[in-house]
Amino acid sequence: MFDEIDAGISGEVVLRIGEVMDSLADHMPVLVISHLPQIASKGKAHFKVYKVINSPVIAIGTPSACGG
Repeated sequence: MFDEIDAGISGEVVLRIGEVMDSLADHMPVLVISHLPQIASKGKAHFKVYKVINSPVIAIGTPSACGG
């Protein structure tokens, strides 16, 4: 699992990290939280993650998935 692995990076570094994660995914499950399309585009499935704060409960969920 990589949580916002793209924080503070850009350009060629982002592309290379995307390639490395794509390669890792050939051998194991990889879950990535990213805001950059260069990394997200390497995914084979995408999930929208959301958070709802209703005192005193915080709910986090994934309502649907779409193929990448």
